[in-house]
Amino acid sequence: MASEGDEYRTPKWLFRGLDSEFRFTVDVAATTASALTPLFIDKKTDALNQTWDIRSGHSPARAYCNPPYSQPNIPLFLERAYGQMLLGVLSVLVVPLDPTKAWKKWIDGKAAEVRILVPGRVQFMNADGGLSGNSSTKSTCVIVYRPGYQGPTNIWFWDRSLIEEKAKGWKPV
Repeated sequence: MASEGDEYRTPKWLFRGLDSEFRFTVDVAATTASALTPLFIDKKTDALNQTWDIRSGHSPARAYCNPPYSQPNIPLFLERAYGQMLLGVLSVLVVPLDPTKAWKKWIDGKAAEVRILVPGRVQFMNADGGLSGNSSTKSTCVIVYRPGYQGPTNIWFWDRSLIEEKAKGWKPV
């Protein structure tokens, strides 16, 4: 079931900071208006039921995902990202920091990294592109699934000012 929060967009500083590192090829939880990459998967196309290996001359595919926050979307997107990693897709998800059973099942020992933003509450943008009047009720973290990674999930704190600094030098692909 969708909620109003499902239409929030990623702030530019956060996407640009991540994109400067990962150079995303596809945005897998987008709308036509909110897509952050030229190639994207929207609700109609359904990212939970198709490959994220959509490329535009890049190899391998690198997926960006800010999934809808209403339940049960986040666990479903974590599961899908893990499955896509097994198929060779690097996936980066921006989600609330919420260590639940789904985290144990789909992150612990499967994701390469959990980056906890400090300070962690992110103010997302409204569907129309303006800043929302409030921030997420939980801290935000970034989950990274790297193809071929085997080992424990590395969990670390990621200083927001470093992301904002990376975003300043961002240039689209």
